[in-house]
Amino acid sequence: MRRLFASDKRFRVFVIFFAALLGFIVRYPYLSFEAGFPVGDGGLFMEMIYAIKANGYLLPEYVNFNKTQIPFAYPPVGFYLALLSSKVFGISLLQSAQIVPVVLNLLTIAVFVLLAAELGIDRVELFLCSGVFSVVLQTYLWTVKGGGLSRSPGFLFTTMALYFFLSHLRRGKRLYLFLSAVAFGLAAASHLEWGLLCMASLIVFVLFFGRYKNVQDFYALAFFAGAAALVTVPWWGVVVSRFGLTPFLNAWNVAEMDASQFFEKFFAGSMFRITIFPAKDYLLPVFGLVGFISTLFSRERSLIPVWLLVTYLAAPKNSPISGLLPAAVLTAIGLRNIDRGARHLFRKINRRFSGDVQPGIGIIYFLFVLVFSIPVLFDKPVLRALTPVERAAMEYIAENTPDDARFIVLTLNDWHSADAAEWFPRLSQRQSLTTPQGLEWVSAAEFNKIVGQVAVLSQMARDEQAGIETGRLADFIESNFTDYDYVAIFAGHVEKEFGGFLDTDRFEVFYRKSDALILRRIPNSQ
Repeated sequence: MRRLFASDKRFRVFVIFFAALLGFIVRYPYLSFEAGFPVGDGGLFMEMIYAIKANGYLLPEYVNFNKTQIPFAYPPVGFYLALLSSKVFGISLLQSAQIVPVVLNLLTIAVFVLLAAELGIDRVELFLCSGVFSVVLQTYLWTVKGGGLSRSPGFLFTTMALYFFLSHLRRGKRLYLFLSAVAFGLAAASHLEWGLLCMASLIVFVLFFGRYKNVQDFYALAFFAGAAALVTVPWWGVVVSRFGLTPFLNAWNVAEMDASQFFEKFFAGSMFRITIFPAKDYLLPVFGLVGFISTLFSRERSLIPVWLLVTYLAAPKNSPISGLLPAAVLTAIGLRNIDRGARHLFRKINRRFSGDVQPGIGIIYFLFVLVFSIPVLFDKPVLRALTPVERAAMEYIAENTPDDARFIVLTLNDWHSADAAEWFPRLSQRQSLTTPQGLEWVSAAEFNKIVGQVAVLSQMARDEQAGIETGRLADFIESNFTDYDYVAIFAGHVEKEFGGFLDTDRFEVFYRKSDALILRRIPNSQ
C-alpha cells in the first residue's frame, strides 16, 4: 500500500477520489429521488428560505411557521446557499433543498481526507478512515436531508476550519489561520452545535500542540477571534439587537442534557457507535474502541482520543455524530491493528513476511464490508422523502379545511424523525399541535411539553401498527388535547379503524389513502 504512489500528494488525490466515489454511490439515490423533493425533514427551513426571499434577501425579524411567530434567530448560511444555488443553476428552491445538502456532504468527505492526513496516520490508515467516513450512516444521516441545509454546511465548515488550523500549526502560515477563522465563523453561522464542536476541537489542538505561549501567539489568537466575529456578526448582531439573548437561551435550554443521560450514553459506548445500516455495524464500534485504547497512551497519537472525548463532553446528546471526525480515524487505526496483530503473531511462531509485503487483513475486511453493503445502500436507501400520498393528503387539507383548523398529526416516529409532522405546517398551511420544531427559539417549556406528548403518541402508534395494544390512541388524545379539529395519521397502509377513533361517536373519516388517514372531530362531541 505504501508503494502505490511515489508522493504523498498523489496518494491523497487518489484517496480523495476513492472516498468521494464511495460517498457519491451511497448518496446518489438522494439526488435522484423523483419530484425534486428533499429527503426527510426540511419544512421549517423551507419556510425560512421563502421568508428571506420575501424580505429582499435580508434577515426577516420573524418567520411564521405552524401559526406561530418565531424569532428569526436560526444560523442562516445554509439558507443563503440554497437561494444562491437556485438563482445560479435555475432550479426550484425545493430542488435546491434536495441537492445542496448532498453536494456539501460530498465536499466534506474530500476535506476530511485532507484533515486526516494531517493527524500523523500512515497511508493504510488514511485509506481506511476515508472509506469508513464516506459510507457510515452517521456521516449523512442528518446532513443530506432537507434539514441538512444547516447541518451539512456546519459539518463542512467545521472540517475545513480544523484542517486549516492544523495546517497553520504545522506550517506557521498566517493565511491558514485566516482561512480557519473564516471557516469557523461560517460553521457557527450555519449550525450552532457544529460551531460549538468546532470551538471545542480548536481548543484541543491549541492545548495539544502547546504553541501559544508568547504575546505574538496570543495576538494570532485574537486575530482569529476577530476574523470569526466579523464573519458571524451580520447574523448574531442583528438577532441580539432585535431580541437580546432570549432566543439563544431558549435553544440552549432545549439542548441541555442531564447527568444521568450523559453517563448512560457514555457507558453504553455511544462515542463509537458508527454503523453502515441503522442496525448493522460490521464491528466498526469494536474497532473504534480498539483504536481509542491503542492511541490513548501513545505520545504521538493521544490527540485523537482526547479530541473524541472532548467532542463528547461538548455535545453528548448527538454522539456519535458529534465526534465523527476523530471516531472515523480511530476506527481505521483499530482496523489497522489487525495487521499489526497478525504480524506480531507470525513473528511469535518464527515466520516472516517476505520483503516489504505487509499483511492487509484490515483492508481486506473493509473491502468485504463494502462489497456486501454498497449494493444494498444504492438499491434500498436508508432515508426517504415524503411519499406522493402523504404530500397529496396535505394538499387536500390545504384546499378543503378552514384556515384556522388545528390538527393532531401522528406518525410512527419520535419528533426528530417525524418528517410528515415537520412538513405538515408548510405543505398544508395548517397548525399541527404535535410539531415542536421552531418552538425551541420561543419557549423551551412548550417545546419539551410537545416532545413528551409525541414520544407517547408515536409509541402508541407503533404498538397499534404492530397489533400489540390497539384502540388506545383515541382515548389518550381526548384526555390530553382539547382544542383541535382533526387527527392526521401518516403511516404505511393505515386502515380506517386505526387507533380506535371510529369505535367512538366522536370522529368521522375525512380523507383516506394508503399511507394517510385524516379524521374529523365531530363538532357536537367537542
